[in-house]
Amino acid sequence: MTPPNSCDESVDVGWCRVYSDRVPCNNGIEMYAIWTPDGWCIPRDVCKYSQGPELTCPQ
Repeated sequence: MTPPNSCDESVDVGWCRVYSDRVPCNNGIEMYAIWTPDGWCIPRDVCKYSQGPELTCPQ
């Protein structure tokens, strides 16, 4: 997946804005977010193969 230019889901589909540089998956692994002008972004399905959860993008 190509890194996003923004965290706007209407522009970069499949990416979510998150509030830190890491997101913990249910199996304990931490996934790293990418910095954009809109803030930290991470693919919605980043924990798909790490026992979840699927991210719900904040509005």
